[in-house]
Amino acid sequence: MDVVLKVKTESDLVLVLGSRLGETDFWGKVPMWGDPSTQKMIRVDVDDSILGLNRPAELNILGDIKLFLEMLIEEVEKRKDQIDRNSREARIDELVKMKEQGRKLYDEKLSEENRSKKPMITAFIPKVAREFFGDDAICVVDGGDTAIMSPILS
Repeated sequence: MDVVLKVKTESDLVLVLGSRLGETDFWGKVPMWGDPSTQKMIRVDVDDSILGLNRPAELNILGDIKLFLEMLIEEVEKRKDQIDRNSREARIDELVKMKEQGRKLYDEKLSEENRSKKPMITAFIPKVAREFFGDDAICVVDGGDTAIMSPILS
């Protein structure tokens, strides 16, 4: 299972900042997200028409995300002694290993020997663009599989 999908489906709480949970987020629905009966969601946005759109949230906050995050960090700092850092770090290590394994599979599929195979894998587009333009280029994509693959491959 892809590490991002694993985190999205297994998390007991999701914090959504400034997102309408549209098509590329599968509208916040199962199977790309956890079941709303067991996965709580907090949404923060400056646009009240976005709050609750596509998926209900336990808590909708109409406000500035930067200010919200500053307040959240302040609150977490007060409670950091209550956090079980060992189990948290072990979980992060597990997810990093999963990410590395997934990336290895992508790299194998996107190897030079597979470049000319047909049909072409959509992920070749952002890979080739990144190679051609370099790491300092800004790439803007418009929806679909290319939009989904671009952050994964950059």
